[in-house]
Amino acid sequence: HESDQEQHYETASSVAGALIGFISSNPLPRGVLLNVNVPNVPLSLLRGVRVTRKGVRLYEGKVTRFTDPGGRTYYWVAGRPEDQLEEGSDVWAAANGYVSVTPVHMDMTHFPSIETLTADGAEKINFK
Repeated sequence: HESDQEQHYETASSVAGALIGFISSNPLPRGVLLNVNVPNVPLSLLRGVRVTRKGVRLYEGKVTRFTDPGGRTYYWVAGRPEDQLEEGSDVWAAANGYVSVTPVHMDMTHFPSIETLTADGAEKINFK
């Protein structure tokens, strides 16, 4: 965090090197990548590694709409994040001194909703 008096980059470096070694012996499936969060602590204070799911981070009332010099709208997310610290999530792991390793992929489709939307008639919406 920017208010931390010291940044422990050597901790992150050690974790990254160890994970690269692990992945070279245990390849990920095609299209999967790892989101890794390393607490800003000395290596000796890390509590271990947790394989996690993506947690929830909210920015309550912290989204501001701006217009750039070209007239285009953009949004700035800032302020203090409010994490939902549920055990098993990446934000919980990092807040509790663990390295979080979350396998992610780019297909964010919510597959159960495909069937529901189709059954509810979404493909029959009339635009005329």
